[in-house]
Amino acid sequence: MNAALRRRIAFARAVPMVALVLGSVFASAGLHAEDAADAFAEACRKAHAQAQSMSVHGREGWYFFKGELRHLSVGAFWGEAASKTAQATQADAKDPLAAIVHYKKQLESNGIELLLAPVPPKAVIFPDELSAEFSAKDGAAPVRLDARLQEFYKALKAEGVQVLDLTPEFLARRFDGKAPLYCKTDTHWSSRACVLAAHAIARELSARSWFKAAARTESAVEDKTQAIRGDLLLDGDAQAKDVAEEIALRFVGVKSDTGLVPIKTDAASPVLVLSDSHGLVFHIGEELFARGAGLPDQLAHELGFPVDLIASRGDGVSKVRIDLYQRAKADPAWLAGKKAVIWCFSAREFTESTNGWRKIPVKK
Repeated sequence: MNAALRRRIAFARAVPMVALVLGSVFASAGLHAEDAADAFAEACRKAHAQAQSMSVHGREGWYFFKGELRHLSVGAFWGEAASKTAQATQADAKDPLAAIVHYKKQLESNGIELLLAPVPPKAVIFPDELSAEFSAKDGAAPVRLDARLQEFYKALKAEGVQVLDLTPEFLARRFDGKAPLYCKTDTHWSSRACVLAAHAIARELSARSWFKAAARTESAVEDKTQAIRGDLLLDGDAQAKDVAEEIALRFVGVKSDTGLVPIKTDAASPVLVLSDSHGLVFHIGEELFARGAGLPDQLAHELGFPVDLIASRGDGVSKVRIDLYQRAKADPAWLAGKKAVIWCFSAREFTESTNGWRKIPVKK
């Protein structure tokens, strides 16, 4: 890190407001990519330290999750470094690299491929909504700032893990169809992001012989908008009292006389999605906003057949793997029918998962 950047970061440490912290760090042009990534990590650390709740105010009605900012600030978080950065308390549950590689080998031994598809951090896709000073020139997408995540994905790939890194496409298309890929007031991605993720997953699987042989299901789509109040709008926050946002949704279903009927997940599908709430938002309705417009729905349309789903609102890391193990134990034929597991959860869980990264078997 050069001397000029150290001075900017030293100044940032002395400024109490998040916007000023970020602005002071990113104000100067000509920072090298490594310096910019270091500055961004430091700004996230400062914003996390100053946050009074789970919600951090950004610009123009954008909100960010405190835990995500911590994740982006801790530096390397795998191997020996995991002992210092992981939120998990158990010593054998801190290293995501070892656990993911172990799980990949377990699935592989059962004839199932693993595709790891982490959900990119919202602040990485929209750093300029934390600070106007980090806006790219001429309306271009911001530079990529998640240096540690990129290193981690390289380490996984070196171990033979297939990683679907959605960040480059998300940065390039962050206002896809004029609708942002993340909810401004919520921790989750948007329905438009689910569409792009489903496209990317389908591209990855399309060359497989089992994929080509799978029976196809007819589906249709319908675009609508809906007003929501996201989970980052806290009841006690006076600034958020009357805030709502309009989001774009692509609904998927089978045509009927009364409109689209959502496609149900299918236990017999060759594709199983393991996910946190990013696999449930816009899919199950209720406080997660809508039914028929989430990742499983978009995958059903893009793949041409329904997927199976094991998801947990609070834990897409350990609980979903335990659920898979228990289900496989109860019904070995169910597991035998799987060809691919899409493991999709928020990238912040590499450090923020409190249940952690234990090595969990696929079956007994």
